[in-house]
Amino acid sequence: MTTEEKDRIFSSIQDIVNNNPVIVVGCGASMGFGIPGMWDLAEAIKKDFSETPPISEESQNCIKKLIAKLDENVGLEDAMLSLKCTEEVENRIISIVWNEIKPKDSEVFTNIIQSHRRLPLADLLTHLIYNRADTEIGIVTTNYDCLIEYAASQTEAYVNCGCSQSHVGKFIGFDHKNQFTKLKDYEGCVNIYKIHGSLDWFIDDNGKMDCYPNITSIPPQMKPCIITPGTNKYERALEDPHRSLISSVDGLFKEATGYMCIGYGFNDKHIQPNLLKMAIDRNKRILIVTKDLTEKIKSEVIAKAKNYVIVYSDGAQGTKFKSSSETIEIVDETTEYWKLEEFISIIK
Repeated sequence: MTTEEKDRIFSSIQDIVNNNPVIVVGCGASMGFGIPGMWDLAEAIKKDFSETPPISEESQNCIKKLIAKLDENVGLEDAMLSLKCTEEVENRIISIVWNEIKPKDSEVFTNIIQSHRRLPLADLLTHLIYNRADTEIGIVTTNYDCLIEYAASQTEAYVNCGCSQSHVGKFIGFDHKNQFTKLKDYEGCVNIYKIHGSLDWFIDDNGKMDCYPNITSIPPQMKPCIITPGTNKYERALEDPHRSLISSVDGLFKEATGYMCIGYGFNDKHIQPNLLKMAIDRNKRILIVTKDLTEKIKSEVIAKAKNYVIVYSDGAQGTKFKSSSETIEIVDETTEYWKLEEFISIIK
């Protein structure tokens, strides 16, 4: 990478970030901290159902088909989209997913406390709110884990996840989010839209949702309020709080100056259709920071969007930069800028 190329590409990235884009965080941002990805969850589901088969014959047939798909190396989401899970199977999968992710999430939280480790996302958020007390940062995520909350809590901002701030939180949405920027002793507000739910959200048999921060097990008579992959995913999205969250995100994307996607592979129909529509129709800029240049990024962003910068791994110890304003890829063989801890040096 020449000095001129570096100046051009870094300047483009700085312009997008410093204009306070909506941040979209995918599972790639969490996997580096040991949070299980789709492959790990698929293995856990196979193991759990092999050891303890479901009760009903319909559920047993459903699981046989699912495991057969997974054994054929079909991805978890695609495998679950290929069949209709019974309620018994869906509830089991929700519990399996929660029990796989929660201990790893707790490990990260404990490590932060014990080592006073600062998460790279905290540095990005601090950069965005520095000396701008009334700044609102919008973060949209499909992740269930709480790493974004941990990072936001390491800043001076007020952290709003859509639930009231108490030991038993109630979902209150984001209609009054602008008021939080005016709270004394806080600098800015980080609004986190967890459209597929959160590890600390639980729902009872009557559909009432509560937030129990840092709880270590699923409460009796309740189930985690998370949307898992599969055909039922779109049915659950029509229920609150997910419906309210997705509606809020649609408005957020509409008003956005641009979009910064971190570890997000453009595989979720609750996010990218509206994001890409806004980006294409209104020529808004998209910045993607990711390890792999996925086929979805190629087909959804590179092939359709007019204004983008993609920062991704060169497969070794460096970084590739692909931009709509550059005729060729720019390669830096010395620094892994696709890792957020290294990416921060571009914008500081």
